[in-house]
Amino acid sequence: TLGEGIELSSKITSIMQTHSSGFTKSEIKICHYINSHRESVMYLSITELAELIGVGEATILRFCRKIGYKGYQDFKLAMAKEPALNSIENHELSYIDKLYEMMIKSLENTKHLLDDLEIKHGCALIEQTNNVYVYGVGSSGLSAREASSKFLRVGKHIEAITDSHFQAINSATLSQEDVVIAITITGSTIDLLDSVKIAKERGCKIIAITSYIKSPITKYADVVLLTSGKENPLEGGSLSAKMSQLFMIELLCIGYMINNAKVSEEMKNLTAGAVANKLN
Repeated sequence: TLGEGIELSSKITSIMQTHSSGFTKSEIKICHYINSHRESVMYLSITELAELIGVGEATILRFCRKIGYKGYQDFKLAMAKEPALNSIENHELSYIDKLYEMMIKSLENTKHLLDDLEIKHGCALIEQTNNVYVYGVGSSGLSAREASSKFLRVGKHIEAITDSHFQAINSATLSQEDVVIAITITGSTIDLLDSVKIAKERGCKIIAITSYIKSPITKYADVVLLTSGKENPLEGGSLSAKMSQLFMIELLCIGYMINNAKVSEEMKNLTAGAVANKLN
């Protein structure tokens, strides 16, 4: 049955069962996959889900709309709100231990995704370019500001732009002499994508820090740096996702420092001295 292995009290299961008589063969495949992998589906992009099931992205969109949702993101949000999906797997762990394990797992998973050549390429682009901008919106905007701060302390000025309008305006002024670092978990934030597309059309180099290799932003990127921190729709700004972003930023900064050791050390001393008298 469509509800096999799933609590019958599930609202989404009930909705899918109600519409099941009108499902096509492809939609039945989607339904069975969702029923069997509900915990993981919330963390998948539409492209990833389509590839796993073996159907087109348009088919998944039609399926979501057929059962009453505006689209795939709306459907994932409804899944995330269901109590069964918010259950705690290990009741013996305190919230402190759970958070700690989540942080460690995020860093370990990101380490497994690291590509040395991509990181070196990213570091080289940052080193060889005078004008570097880092884009991020929402929670990723905070990571963008941290990237700006990190590099500034070692003598590399990188401007963080976290307003989507200013990102678009800035992108329109760029050239092949510039670099944009785009930080986004999903890689599909519309405003950010629009700005990156404009920058790419201007010949700008793009470094994408994202958690989805199949995400739309990767088609514009010269360098793709993968992080493991994924979120379900109710976890916006999750700490584990931010940790994986900050880890990648730190790696880029350290790589830059290694390639510019003398200047970086001098700038670290100068910037530390500039604020020394402001500390007690």
